[in-house]
Amino acid sequence: MSTEPTTPDVIVVGAGLAGSLLALLLSQAGLSTHVYDYRADPRNPTGEPTKRSRSINLAISTRGLTALAEAGLSEKVTAIGVPMHGRCVHPPSASSPLQLQRYGQPGEYLLSVSRHRLNNLLLDACQEAKGITLVFGTRCVDADLDAPAVTLQPRDGGESVRATATLIVGADGSFSKVRAAMARRDRFNFSQSYVSAAYKELTMVNLNPDTAKHAFPAEWLHIWPRHRFMLIALPNDATSFTCTLFMDKDEIDDLDSTAKIHAFFMRNFPDAVKCMPMLAEDFANNPTPSLLTIRCDPYNYMGKAIIIGDAAHAIVPFYGQGCNAAFEDCRLFVDSVKKHGWGELKLAAEEYASARKKNADAIADLAIDHYEDMRLEVLANRLFPQSFLPLYSMISFSNTPYAEAVERADKQEMVVGRGLLVVGAAAVGAAAVLTARRYAIKARPM
Repeated sequence: MSTEPTTPDVIVVGAGLAGSLLALLLSQAGLSTHVYDYRADPRNPTGEPTKRSRSINLAISTRGLTALAEAGLSEKVTAIGVPMHGRCVHPPSASSPLQLQRYGQPGEYLLSVSRHRLNNLLLDACQEAKGITLVFGTRCVDADLDAPAVTLQPRDGGESVRATATLIVGADGSFSKVRAAMARRDRFNFSQSYVSAAYKELTMVNLNPDTAKHAFPAEWLHIWPRHRFMLIALPNDATSFTCTLFMDKDEIDDLDSTAKIHAFFMRNFPDAVKCMPMLAEDFANNPTPSLLTIRCDPYNYMGKAIIIGDAAHAIVPFYGQGCNAAFEDCRLFVDSVKKHGWGELKLAAEEYASARKKNADAIADLAIDHYEDMRLEVLANRLFPQSFLPLYSMISFSNTPYAEAVERADKQEMVVGRGLLVVGAAAVGAAAVLTARRYAIKARPM
């Protein structure tokens, strides 16, 4: 085994969204970073992924946009995204009118962005930044946390390499090697749980073949809720959407023929299927990834290693916060480093880990237990606009810590329940239903 000739301040394992953004923010703080990723460089002349992988479009909210702004990327990210000003709900009957539900306050929106294009943008920025070295085609096979160091294995079968740094960062996803090294230490807590649902990514052309006009209003997040399953569509631009079907994996697997696939979509999504000319091919050829939640503690080892993003807290996508939470990890960790100084790295890492754990648990719970929109939330915000902010707005359109947002929402529900006594027993009943449903498992996308 050979040794890397240079020793950077930080080694980041994983050049995905979180790893590349963290490298940029560390570079701006004057720190040198080597970033290693097992993939081939996902950028290529055509701008297309080198292979099919998970690629649910991202709904970037205020948390993510704040972190990207700190990296100086606001304008570039906005240029490749489509603002979504609310949800467009499609009833089961194609003859029923669409239901438009605006997000938050006027001017608030989520930004629909291709995962692949955003990752490429971040990597391009890393390539141009001072002090960042990107190394692709190199897998982290183990981490020595006390050194700290990582053992790297080239995918082409070359000699393994030992690389050292002051800090190792695991940004290597749900099956993190850095986290696995932490798990071998005493008193490390870890759990993972899968939900029954999986997902299938599909493509929808926003052109009605009968009229040659746009089939659906652009710049909305489209949802087809159908009790046990749902279809969502995020705009790529005015002409196409990336769709995702969420359904029990066994039920997806049962759709094993072109006839079954078309019959299922005609029965449940009749308005969408007309705009999916490649439905059967997409369904048959695209993977069916599972959805899991990962919880662990601590996110830090002695100020020598930390984990961020899915490596620390993978969550299911029903609140649309996975990427946003990961970007917030990056921003808050670098803020802690700036606050305490590189000489107090252990203190900065401990502060990051302590603050993020409770907030990551809060958004993980919300992602699983995400209740349906209730009129009462809207009513409360209209009656008391300065005092009440619905939970969804606090999560998506502010940087309020997740756990604090949940606590405030719970208190608001209690106050609304008491305050609505003045408008009648029916409203009180609605408040009670809302409070009960707050803890029922729901799957409401983004």
